[in-house]
Amino acid sequence: MATNVLLLHYNNYFNRTIKKLGTVAEYKTADTNYSICNDVNFVPGDGITTSLVLGFGNNPTNVFDNGSNYDYLVVMDSVSPAYTIQSRWFIMEENRTRDGQYELTLKRDVIADNLDDVLNATTYIEKGWLNSQSKLIFNSEGLQLNQIKEREILLKDKSNCP
Repeated sequence: MATNVLLLHYNNYFNRTIKKLGTVAEYKTADTNYSICNDVNFVPGDGITTSLVLGFGNNPTNVFDNGSNYDYLVVMDSVSPAYTIQSRWFIMEENRTRDGQYELTLKRDVIADNLDDVLNATTYIEKGWLNSQSKLIFNSEGLQLNQIKEREILLKDKSNCP
């Protein structure tokens, strides 16, 4: 099934900023210098990384000629004007393969696509601060681990070396 892609100057991967908008219209408002490529055969690869070739067929060959270095891509269905967002991708790299044709290396914006699940997920906190009255503070169970070693049993491999 053919889809449309929205190319944006919106969220660079290396900024590590979580930015999610709910509709295609909001993305268009956020970046007024966007481009749309219609009827793209978008194959999501493994769902995390993929590549996309633009600039042939129904796609505009001058989408990158205006000096625009896009950094974000929104994949949407092909039903206009109420587009539905299917996925969001960071543009990691763009390579010009031939005149008017570009290959984009994409990495999925997994956090934005699953933001509700991320915000409501259970977490394991490795470090934190608690006041001295908190019930979450570790209580000693009386184990002494600083004992003197009395013996040692060497584990040997097939060559009988420890």
